[in-house]
Amino acid sequence: MKKTLIAYFTRTGITKKLAEDTAKALADGDSAKVFANQSKFLEEYAKKVKADAIKKTPKPGAGSGSGTEGAVDYGKKIEEAQKNGDFTAVAYYTRLKAQAEAEAQANNQ
Repeated sequence: MKKTLIAYFTRTGITKKLAEDTAKALADGDSAKVFANQSKFLEEYAKKVKADAIKKTPKPGAGSGSGTEGAVDYGKKIEEAQKNGDFTAVAYYTRLKAQAEAEAQANNQ
């Protein structure tokens, strides 16, 4: 059964060493170790996904400016939507504003 578990874990992307450790912990009934190993794998996987996304992001061309020239004023859009009673648009623009702020903060780090 242990070899089957190791094979299963390695097919999911876990390294062989971590798969062996996780399979042993599962066979021994050490659920805390199993969950800790899964958390470790998920953290490593998230880092890999972010690194891959950054590698695939195209670099801005020369003379592209600061990137704020064509930026949408979400505060103004939210205010207009509130005046019109369009709460769906308020939620939409609020989400877009938060996303833009998060991206700007991530780019500044």
